[in-house]
Amino acid sequence: MKKFFLILYLFFSLFLYSYRIFITPSYELADFIEEKIIISNNIKFVSLSLNAPFLSILNNKNNVEGFIEFNMYDIKSNNILPDKNTEGYLHEKFMIFDNKSVLFGTGNFTSGSIFEDLNVYIYTEDQAITSLFLKEFQNFQNGKFGKNKNIENKSIYSKDIGKIIFITGPSKNIYNSINNFILSSKKFLYIFTYSFTDGRILYSFEKLSSINVDVKIIADNWNEKFVSNLKYLKGIEYKILKKYRNMHLKLLVNEHGLLLGSYNLTYRAREKNDEYILIIYNKDIRQILFDLFNKLWNQ
Repeated sequence: MKKFFLILYLFFSLFLYSYRIFITPSYELADFIEEKIIISNNIKFVSLSLNAPFLSILNNKNNVEGFIEFNMYDIKSNNILPDKNTEGYLHEKFMIFDNKSVLFGTGNFTSGSIFEDLNVYIYTEDQAITSLFLKEFQNFQNGKFGKNKNIENKSIYSKDIGKIIFITGPSKNIYNSINNFILSSKKFLYIFTYSFTDGRILYSFEKLSSINVDVKIIADNWNEKFVSNLKYLKGIEYKILKKYRNMHLKLLVNEHGLLLGSYNLTYRAREKNDEYILIIYNKDIRQILFDLFNKLWNQ
């Protein structure tokens, strides 16, 4: 009987919620993106870099507009253009389908991000969330990048996911929002980070640890190869994850919610790059990523 009600619940959940979460490596995600590109009449996307299998599909499709980082731009296209942020990177990652739905997350639209790295992507058909990404895309369409663009800093209630806060950078707003989320932790703060070089955030982590908040970090081995704040940590446990090509997640989880996006814990992300973050208070999404952290921590 319990099994019957579980199946019934899962069936109706498909209609109640239009969001999906993908954790890579994932062939399911690759198939999902390809299918969405094929059936959509209009595609807008932003990615640090772009390669197979998505490059050929997007390049051969009408009504595609995209921007990728200038230093990664090695394609010939009239519709996929390099960014104009001369001080920092175009580091955002999202794809909008028919102006009605959006796929966003911590990974680029590359084979490495989807088949080899650890990333999380969220797809939603919620128009309120999609509109936030459309406004950011309009910045790029209008040639506004970096410190020249209109910064988004909005709190909305999504029918799909619930309360979210969306902030773009480079801006004081994006750093302050991250720091405020960190310092709001009273019980625990679990961190996934690809790279960690921002001394201000190091100070906030140690401040939490000093008042007995459980702070733990899972990081990429980039932090062993280059200058990283991990070696300066006091009273905070961390682990280097070498299971994947890159541990590419950019994610904070505490007892209140989660913060994810394109933002690495670096000076460049704070001061120069085009970045975005979302603070999400959905308990189900938070639990999935909380469980992922604990699973990887205990392996």
